[in-house]
Amino acid sequence: MEAVEYHEKPRATDLISPILGSTVLNNNTICIVSDSTIWSFPAYLLNNVRSQLTEVASVPSTALSPQSFILVPTTSNNESDDGFLIMDGSFKPHQFIIASREWSSRPPSTTSVTITKNNNTFVEQEPSARAEYATTISVSDNQQKSVFIHGGKSILNDTASTTCATDSFWSYHLLQQRWIPIKANNNNNNSNDDFGNYYGHTMSMLSDGRIVMLGGKLCNQHNKLINFTSTLIYDTQNSQWLKQILDGPIPAPRIYHSAITTNQDKIIICGGQNGEPPPFHTYISANNQLGEMAALLDTTTWKWKSIEPSINSQPLPQSKATAFIVNETKIVYGLGETYQTLQDGLYILDSETLNWEPDKNASSQIHNESTAPGTILSVAAIVALCFTFVSLLIVAGILWRVGRNAIFNGISSLKNELWDPRPGEPGWIEISRLTMRFAFGSYLVYLVFSLTSQIIHSPIIEQIYYDETPDGTIDVPDVRFCFDDYRTNEPYVRCATDYGVDCSQYLKKFYPSTSHEKICALFRAPDYVRLAAPTHRKAASGSYLKFDYYGNATQVGITIYHRNHNPNLAVYNLKTEDDTFDWDTSFEEDQFRSSELSTYQQYGKGYLVPANRVHTSSYALGKRIVLKKSWWNYIGYASATVSHYQITSSKMVSEVSPPTYLGNESPLGSLHLFPELYSTEIAAEQRAFTILQALGVLGGMFGLLVTAQHWFFGYRPQSPYGVVQRWSRGQLRMSLLEGLVTNFKQQHENVPIVHPLKKTSAAHIRMGLLEDRLHTLEQLFQAYYIDDEIFKSLDQAFTGPRPPPQATVDNRTLNDNLLRLRLPSFKKPKDDPTTTPM
Repeated sequence: MEAVEYHEKPRATDLISPILGSTVLNNNTICIVSDSTIWSFPAYLLNNVRSQLTEVASVPSTALSPQSFILVPTTSNNESDDGFLIMDGSFKPHQFIIASREWSSRPPSTTSVTITKNNNTFVEQEPSARAEYATTISVSDNQQKSVFIHGGKSILNDTASTTCATDSFWSYHLLQQRWIPIKANNNNNNSNDDFGNYYGHTMSMLSDGRIVMLGGKLCNQHNKLINFTSTLIYDTQNSQWLKQILDGPIPAPRIYHSAITTNQDKIIICGGQNGEPPPFHTYISANNQLGEMAALLDTTTWKWKSIEPSINSQPLPQSKATAFIVNETKIVYGLGETYQTLQDGLYILDSETLNWEPDKNASSQIHNESTAPGTILSVAAIVALCFTFVSLLIVAGILWRVGRNAIFNGISSLKNELWDPRPGEPGWIEISRLTMRFAFGSYLVYLVFSLTSQIIHSPIIEQIYYDETPDGTIDVPDVRFCFDDYRTNEPYVRCATDYGVDCSQYLKKFYPSTSHEKICALFRAPDYVRLAAPTHRKAASGSYLKFDYYGNATQVGITIYHRNHNPNLAVYNLKTEDDTFDWDTSFEEDQFRSSELSTYQQYGKGYLVPANRVHTSSYALGKRIVLKKSWWNYIGYASATVSHYQITSSKMVSEVSPPTYLGNESPLGSLHLFPELYSTEIAAEQRAFTILQALGVLGGMFGLLVTAQHWFFGYRPQSPYGVVQRWSRGQLRMSLLEGLVTNFKQQHENVPIVHPLKKTSAAHIRMGLLEDRLHTLEQLFQAYYIDDEIFKSLDQAFTGPRPPPQATVDNRTLNDNLLRLRLPSFKKPKDDPTTTPM
């Protein structure tokens, strides 16, 4: 059981078969038909990032492979007859009924037509087999609805030839089920002029019954492209042909394009090729010619109108794509081919605004949001810088008008702050120091902006590690068994471990649908039921699980879920008081419910296997930690995350032949479920570069630059003041100054270093001034520069209790040793000749 997916970004598709067409049914279900399979999905899933195509049925095989085909919705008052009609290149009609998902052949009644080929005349009762022809449907009611075909190449030996289909124009009456030939021009039915010999073109039906033919090639000796400067029109009401001249910006000529008619009778063409024979052809809008992809023809003015290109939202170059309209204004285009590669993207064009609509869930491939966090932060930073710049200009203007002297004084103060050469050093040393300081400062500013940009654009990376429990055990998963083809008695499932522990009580039976056509059993064990390797037998209930199912079913659907994320609990109301469940994404519920409606599609790790076999399966538990969309995650600490639980790996192997069991009550088949690992794989998302990392880089570089400056120009004493003391103003500044005056009592103009020692002839006055200066220095050094712990220890050594005297040590010797610890005297001997009197 597998589901084919298409994505918002085209790639080589898994559909394998080329898409031949599509239609939208009355119940808003989109049917997409290939030459082998019919797929469907609800129209409301068009804007989802990943929408699954559900396989509905297979297309009946014909003797002639469908080179082109017709798809016509056939609705009636009875909904059980709703469906559509398809015809392949041989025009054998087959009707598909949606309700029963069955095909029915409809042999047509025909009207004969005389055809002359190579001077031979014969009667033809239906269109000849052909390919690359154009089709359209009449706008009349179901009683008179007809299908029109025009042009094309003849099919010879199951391949399209280079010759034209001579009987070029036919209509098929749906009610009467018969083909009716139409004249290819106004004069002669067998003429080979331009009115019939087209292929690779399109036909669009207007609301008044006129058919507009656009593009393609002339199927004659010239084999030239048909320009969009004019068009052929066939009026189905009076059976007349008309050639209409077109005006406006003429689109590039093309072949194998798609056309769709809006409710306002406007025709939109899209895609196609340039008409060169393969493999020399190119595709419209290739080579960065994005504006050539699509165009609109207004049939009221017969003027072309260009459609604004979109780099990220418009289709990639392709041809033979399907196109249909939903919600009256949304043109859906895609699933075409490009050089033997099928594109699996569907694109939406608004026919009113003529803009390609971006995917509502699209993002930068990592986030699901309309604006990336980096963009938000960049815009905020630009706004902040602009606001700061304007504020600085206003402040500068006010200061200039209020007081120029204050500005000049500030500049002078700044100069005095920066220009501070040491005594004895020449000016070139100070200039060099300031130059290096400016260079280092500029580099730090650049580093700040660079690190900020790196933080904003930091990608999300995954860190994978494995979590093991101390006892080596692992949780058991939830397992669902479903039977939908049993005949009489309902199948049932029994459970046990290889250690003989019965776990059947953890199986719960439920019916996915009210009709009880399908019965399921969900195994969900409590968290204390765990598995472990045989070496940890005491810590676990077993090393693997054994499930036996009984009954008369032919196949069983087995799906494995993580016990912390099982959608069955929410969808089928199987939760208990202890169970919690949250959908991981906004479209996960739709995806799960869609898979439940299909027999051919499974959600999660699912298998559809024969019931009368022994199957061996394995599982591995995983936990994915995803970052939330929060600015806090840029910090790099205690990130805001959400956890998603999943089965990361699951494999299954089946026995070739039915098993032979011992005993009378033999089961139909069995499943042995082993853990691949006895640990949980955890994939944790994290930012590659955060603010904390940036601070580390900035701090390291700042330390290196300061060290380099000291190495070149020496160390300069730093002020003990910080930013708070240095830049305090008002009352804060006054309280700081008052504290200095109170604690450092000093006479005016006798501050050490700032004021020189006053000269006086009185020795005792000069000694007093010196003592005051020394006392102030001692207090300042103690308060701001020197840790006085060693001095207090020395004082304690002199004044504290002494140890008792020892017999071998003389007290005088001990006192002499202690006295040697005194600081040396700064007083000079009186007889020192260098001493000068004060």
